[in-house]
Amino acid sequence: MTRRVLLITDAPPAKTGTAAWRRYRMIARYFAGNHFAITTLFVSDVTPGAGAIRWLMATADHLAICPRTEVEAAARNLDRRDHFDVACALTPDLAPGLSGPSRALQVIDLQAPVAEEEQEALAQRLSAAALVLTAEPPQTRLVETLGISTAETPALIDGARKIRPRLRKSQLLAGTWVEKDETSISATRAFFDEIVARGGGGAPNFAIAGPGASEISPPPLPFLVTHIDESLEEMAFYRGLDLAIAPDIEGSAPRLDVLSALECGAAPLASSSALNGLRRRWRLPHFRDLGSMVDFLFNRGGELRDGGLLTELRARADWTWSGLVTASARQRERLNREIRANLPG
Repeated sequence: MTRRVLLITDAPPAKTGTAAWRRYRMIARYFAGNHFAITTLFVSDVTPGAGAIRWLMATADHLAICPRTEVEAAARNLDRRDHFDVACALTPDLAPGLSGPSRALQVIDLQAPVAEEEQEALAQRLSAAALVLTAEPPQTRLVETLGISTAETPALIDGARKIRPRLRKSQLLAGTWVEKDETSISATRAFFDEIVARGGGGAPNFAIAGPGASEISPPPLPFLVTHIDESLEEMAFYRGLDLAIAPDIEGSAPRLDVLSALECGAAPLASSSALNGLRRRWRLPHFRDLGSMVDFLFNRGGELRDGGLLTELRARADWTWSGLVTASARQRERLNREIRANLPG
């Protein structure tokens, strides 16, 4: 018998996309890998374009679209047709949609840290769920105090890390992938502002790519900064990098683009906040602010070019990927057990 899952999301669809869209795709791949038929309910008050529809359709067997005010009714009507076994709201704000498929196992994805002043309101939204997916222990403890089952699943990944070729000193390349959203664009601009404020050093060559790359106008610098054509695929970009820079210092959900870079063979340098749920197994440097990141990248540029520091970073990247894949296998097992134990009969 085919099991059916309803995924409720408001993440803006894109070819690569924001952390929320990448998380949605990760959850969709998890359910597809467990042989669930996937129906996605995309919640938006704006009619999505053809590109967005195409990206949504690539992740699901069936697609429905509704405005935010109608999410509960839309989920109920879909359930009358498909009789879902699992219904998953990809953010707590979409929890009202879970009341529609009432017989399904009701799941909420909670990846962002929770401020103390937000906990009471969040508890009300989480009360709709029988299972909450969390990113790290503070969230898990908060949910468990509400008497709700949890599964820590920040990175449902597997596979081998791709190997980078040996470094030639003149070819050291760092780069940033820029999404077409204000957070990614602003973070990249702030990164270059910090470079100017702190001065250069033994800087690597630098590349900027992604849908938002055209929005970045780096200041004149004593090292090469190259804009890559937007047609370049994200994974191909990461395969060409020695260092992948993730300058967002206001991360909330885990930065899944950092994991993409890591898998493709680059050594990611990220802010600590971008690694929520991943920090315990992260063996590469991470930084509390952009100033610390810039200091590391540019003031230690000579060590990077000489190869010794980069060799260490690559070894740490291998170690990090191995630890994350091992942890992910345990996370999937835990999630499988929780779903099997709570599926309707």
